[in-house]
Amino acid sequence: MMLDNNSKDVPRGAGIDDLLEACGLGDQKSFEILRLSDSEAVVFACPGNAGSVRRIAVSRSNARHVSAVGAEPITRTDEAVAAVAELREANPHQLILYVSSDESPEGSSGVRNILIAGASIALVGGQVDAFTLDIIKNKALIKVPQQSEIGSGTGRLQMSFTLERDSAGVDLCRVAVRPSMQPFGSETPTLRERVGDAYSDALLRSRHPMKLLEILEIAGLDEQAPYLELTLPTTGELGSQSLESLTTRAAWHEGSGGEFAVASKHLTTSRAISYELERRGISAPLIGKNFVVTDEPGSSQLYFLTSSHDTPYTSIKAAGDKRISRLLLESSGVSIAKGRYYGASTEFAAAKDWMAELGRVVVKPVGGTKGKGVTVGVTSEPALRSAWDRAFAASRGAGVLVEEVFVGTEARFTVVGDQCIAVSLRIPPTLVGDGKKTIRELINTKNEVRRLNPHLATRPIILDQGRVAKLREQGLTPASVLGAGEEYIVDHKAGFSTGAESVDITNEIHPSYLEVAARSIMSVPGLPIAGVDIMAHDFSAPADPENYIIVEINSQPGIGAHHFPAHGRARNVAGEIVRLHQIPRHKRRAPAINIVGSASQSNLKSLNVDTSLLAREFSDRGFDITWLSSDYFHASKGNLRTSVWRSFTSLTGKASVFATRSPKVAIHLLEQANVALPRRMKVFKRDLAPTETRNASRALAFIENSVVASLRIGSQMPVRVDWTNRENFMAVWQRLWRGAQKGVIVQELLDGEQLRLLVSHGEVVAAVSGDKDSIRPVPDQVVGEYGSVAVTAAAAFTGLDICEVVLNVIAPNQPRADGNHEVLAVRPAPDLKEYGTVFAGGQRSLARAIVDSHVTALAALEE
Repeated sequence: MMLDNNSKDVPRGAGIDDLLEACGLGDQKSFEILRLSDSEAVVFACPGNAGSVRRIAVSRSNARHVSAVGAEPITRTDEAVAAVAELREANPHQLILYVSSDESPEGSSGVRNILIAGASIALVGGQVDAFTLDIIKNKALIKVPQQSEIGSGTGRLQMSFTLERDSAGVDLCRVAVRPSMQPFGSETPTLRERVGDAYSDALLRSRHPMKLLEILEIAGLDEQAPYLELTLPTTGELGSQSLESLTTRAAWHEGSGGEFAVASKHLTTSRAISYELERRGISAPLIGKNFVVTDEPGSSQLYFLTSSHDTPYTSIKAAGDKRISRLLLESSGVSIAKGRYYGASTEFAAAKDWMAELGRVVVKPVGGTKGKGVTVGVTSEPALRSAWDRAFAASRGAGVLVEEVFVGTEARFTVVGDQCIAVSLRIPPTLVGDGKKTIRELINTKNEVRRLNPHLATRPIILDQGRVAKLREQGLTPASVLGAGEEYIVDHKAGFSTGAESVDITNEIHPSYLEVAARSIMSVPGLPIAGVDIMAHDFSAPADPENYIIVEINSQPGIGAHHFPAHGRARNVAGEIVRLHQIPRHKRRAPAINIVGSASQSNLKSLNVDTSLLAREFSDRGFDITWLSSDYFHASKGNLRTSVWRSFTSLTGKASVFATRSPKVAIHLLEQANVALPRRMKVFKRDLAPTETRNASRALAFIENSVVASLRIGSQMPVRVDWTNRENFMAVWQRLWRGAQKGVIVQELLDGEQLRLLVSHGEVVAAVSGDKDSIRPVPDQVVGEYGSVAVTAAAAFTGLDICEVVLNVIAPNQPRADGNHEVLAVRPAPDLKEYGTVFAGGQRSLARAIVDSHVTALAALEE
């Protein structure tokens, strides 16, 4: 079809249909792209299967005319991607709008690639599954099906859009979605009900429900003709609101606090720790989102949130394992819920009898976090079976607990050392109606207030699947209006991250609860900081055993709710944490608790080999051993007390372990230590899905022409890859994808041999080379040459007592020199069995050497 060059009038505010109709292309709607600026728009329209694209220039000057400027063929999505990229390069600021009646021949990945290439907004209608919003590179992908399930029935959705300029001169794209009124199901709902149901369905099916709640408005209510409307800036940018400009006062210093700058890339907890260190004159830059590293010579400190290099990794295990923490809490004499542990799913009958004895029960996995796998209020056998299966699925083989339900109010007690510093009450997200605003508007109003609070700014109230279902159960939708004064609780179980607010009640509770909280943390040997969740019938009454229970101990509590409470007084928990770490460790040790564990190793199944070897050596030195699980024990002898979990000990710092797993932090620390690192290395984000290859391709291009290259995630062993074989490289990349949440380290390596050196308390105790199938000892001469490099690399991670340092060395038998070696990784929790197979004297001798160095370090702390 040829286009004529006659000018046609097109009114301002015209939609894409008007533009196409004016150009004689009203039936060509399967592939369209619009490019808009102050002076022109360019429309690409692909007529179905014909495979050609027409290009039309649309003037938006005073003449407002349309004229044809030629035709360009585009037959595949990859060609469209190239065309979009060309347009974007030519003018970075103009709108490129992609509109289609289906996703593309390549499905949703094709649309994503068009957005990544430079399109501003993508609107896909017709042959898609549901009305949804997706965000690709901060750009909106909106899908509106012609036929869709709406609420409990099926109906039609109609999409239209206009391009217009508002009163402030800002170009906008408005997308309207209107549910049809045809009957469906057994009833015909009102238009308002249809709109509310369509809104609820969109929230359930969208990957970004929070952003949808923010930008999807309910329009036309005043005219009694409601519909849904998205208003998008023509820049297409839909990124999260930046916090870089949010600055407040450190209110916890009661008038003497300085400015507290908030940044979205740093969590409030870490920022508060850094603030308190710098207030004391200690340089404390933030590395990444969660880490604080001090630059004090000879006294380096490392923090991961509230955990430091001095937080025993074993205490984290004890607090996080619900079965072990129950044993420890029982030993301290505090009140806990009646409960029993079940290690195998075959014990269901016993659990059913226990439920019959208690009445209502809570079923939860032993090793679960953030409420995953927890079911509350179980009373029937079918409900128990469902909760049982869900808990075991989340427990990863660690077993489940079945406990009696305790009804009361829950509060968080944050303890530092042996003192409870702050108590916070969590209030679930609650809406109060005014008779005018919709539920959606009430939520957005509360979220605007939350954005002014550094602790809550990035934690908006959301409407997820469970909350939408709760609305529907009560006959409500986001379009519903609550009466004046009417209250609606969005979610009784919400945490701070999903809408709850904090109220400081430190001065309002009976002081006996502060003592209970402190005694609870003391039950976990070595745990310096924790959040103790206590549920009580009445916090103003004394802490009688019948009045409260300890719900759990959180070994890494967030402290933002104390520094920035929604209601009440701010508390300086970060300052107390910093103060605690300035006290020598042996002077702040909690009083000894008589720990009750398993009577002997014979009571435990499948003892961990490394843990068992170390326990035997401690026992030979006169330590009393108390086993609490098959891979965890406490050892005590006089004033010396320690714990071991696998090959972690009470002297292994949690922040140090986590630093080895964070590529950005690990590289920073090793660079500070001035050890030789690979000449070229870079951290690449993993792709959105394992089947996508955009970042993988960038990583491959980075190591082209390398002699040797490797990929690595966290503190795992580097995996060598053949960059000349794309298929091989992609296979390795995809294999690492699942564990690459913090990115993939891509390294160009020397053409050398990998050596692994086991470092314990500043000494190399063993060294091996080769893989598991061909492991061999490293000669003493080589250890003498390169051992100091490994010790220096290990020392870069303050608090890492036992670790494995991986070196890459050219000709290991030759003397050490600049350019012939590099540190590839520092790895916590080394597999002692591997070293023991080639260690002189075997595994027992290796364990003996490690325990000797550990006992020496323990004794030094007592001096």
